[in-house]
Amino acid sequence: MTTQAYSYCRFSSDGQRGGVSIPRQIEKARAYSTAQGWSLDETLRDEGVSAYKGDHKAFGSLGKFLKLIKEGGIVKGSWLVIEAMDRLSREKISTALPMFFEILNSGVGIVTLVNDRQYTAAKIDKNPFELYEALALMSAANEYSAKLSERVTDAHRRDVQTVINGGKKILHGKPPFWLEQKDQGYVIHPTHGLLMKRIIDWAMEGKSNVWIARTLESKKIPTYAGKEKWSDSTVYHYLHSHSLVGEFQSKNQTAPILGYYPPMLSAEKFNALQAMLDTRKKFIKGRKGSGAMTNIFAHVMESGADATPCIIKCREQRGRKYFVLTDKNHEMLSFPYYALRSAFFRFVSEVNMTSPAHSSEALNDLIAQRVKLEKQLKSLEAILETGE
Repeated sequence: MTTQAYSYCRFSSDGQRGGVSIPRQIEKARAYSTAQGWSLDETLRDEGVSAYKGDHKAFGSLGKFLKLIKEGGIVKGSWLVIEAMDRLSREKISTALPMFFEILNSGVGIVTLVNDRQYTAAKIDKNPFELYEALALMSAANEYSAKLSERVTDAHRRDVQTVINGGKKILHGKPPFWLEQKDQGYVIHPTHGLLMKRIIDWAMEGKSNVWIARTLESKKIPTYAGKEKWSDSTVYHYLHSHSLVGEFQSKNQTAPILGYYPPMLSAEKFNALQAMLDTRKKFIKGRKGSGAMTNIFAHVMESGADATPCIIKCREQRGRKYFVLTDKNHEMLSFPYYALRSAFFRFVSEVNMTSPAHSSEALNDLIAQRVKLEKQLKSLEAILETGE
């Protein structure tokens, strides 16, 4: 029976795409496997995935390979062929070594081509010096990445300061998806900008993040990452991003850089959007997913005993489940939820949320907060004008 081998190829930087890194690693793995008489699987690749942060294990091909090992999907006696130890991991030894032994103890050997080594659990037990060599390579890989990360962080910090001082205009990294980079800065992308505006409009109309994500999927609009599936967390991130008003927030910078990006929204419209989202988060309760329901009576109906809000509870009677609206202490009379909701919509076709008769405590709180903030803003403007 032919021995099965798996080549694992990886590089960290997106800038290496289209280069020779992957072809070089595959060519070396092919030559080695051919010389050994092994059958080589070339599907394990992580392109632009970090081994220093462990991303290749979290959501990369290596993570899938490790899962297959645990599930018994990789035959004992197989080999994992890598160019060098740093392709497998650049994490700290305390993290890299357990993974190294997880592979070996499953009966799968590891080949590092750069130093022509074959590692197996049996060989290390017999000759511990091979483990010392592996540890030295792991340590060197981590140390190199740690120093590189520190240099990159320092360079980024200097670039940010240059931008603040009015010098450099463009920092490294991807801008928000609704923008595109030009020589002298950023501009709103002609099509992505329209998409972001549509997402904002939906949110202002009261549409939920889940609804927006599913609508984008139904229209077969791919995400910025090129994926077909949109998540409500992605929509949430876009709608709450201060990049919409032109701010840039660096991970290593406490204060944001104002006016770095062209704004999609004015500060006033952005604050209105956030107020809308915060109000919706406070009043719309329920779980997302199939079978989920939203309690439309939350903070509207209260218990007559202690004024606690009404909540949805699942009850079982004669082997059948049904939902009721009650209070958390079960002191009030319960109502069948679906029957009550149907009756409500049968008699109520529209609710005017702008009418004083329908004003809520939360709306009053928001108005009070706005008045307070406007006063604070005027005070700050006066201080800036007078210099006192």
